[in-house]
Amino acid sequence: MTDAAAISRILETLAERGQRSLPTSEDFVRTTYIRSRDLCASTLACVDGVPTGLQILLQAGPDNTYGAPAGWGIIGTHIHPDAHRQGIGRALFKSTLSAARHSGLAKIEAAIGAKNAAALAYYAAIGFEPYARTGQTLRHVYRL
Repeated sequence: MTDAAAISRILETLAERGQRSLPTSEDFVRTTYIRSRDLCASTLACVDGVPTGLQILLQAGPDNTYGAPAGWGIIGTHIHPDAHRQGIGRALFKSTLSAARHSGLAKIEAAIGAKNAAALAYYAAIGFEPYARTGQTLRHVYRL
């Protein structure tokens, strides 16, 4: 997966609609979602050849910027708002779950903004359970 520009555009759209607060630049995409040393998997979804979604899985190190417990997986799901509710997230998670098992992860964390109803519903539907709150972030865990 190398289409940093297309992924950046998806992230920008999410930010414009209030569904993302992290950086959206192509450099951020390359550094965090394509070339990170902690990357276990990065899966791009396309519809009719157009990138519409991305799911990443990182392995949390002891000093990770997300605050996840060391050794856990950290998942991020980014789907263009116009492509929600089409099964893209579930399809991406199948691939991510396989990568998590292959990487020997026992747990995956999803950190979700408390006001992001769509993300909260998505992660609950695929089996994540809430376990903590940090400010306006609700932390959910998936146990493999």
